[in-house]
Amino acid sequence: MKKKEAKEEELQRVEEEVAKMQSKMQAKEREIERVRGPNYKSKGDLREYANALREKNTKYKNIKAQMTKLKDEKNILDRTLSIVQ
Repeated sequence: MKKKEAKEEELQRVEEEVAKMQSKMQAKEREIERVRGPNYKSKGDLREYANALREKNTKYKNIKAQMTKLKDEKNILDRTLSIVQ
């Protein structure tokens, strides 16, 4: 029984230590938010933002390439039309 009681006390101490650490972590996060402002982004947020930018950039490049092809085709058709007339 003494071993069980000792383990229970140790478990209680560890749980209290975890609770203290969590409260310290929350306090540090609040301090960081206060110092850096409300728009502070974590690593995960920055990764998501970077991925979104990459996707937008890829879409932009694809659309720009399509527009270039369409402009080239229009020029060819204009020249063909002027030759036929």
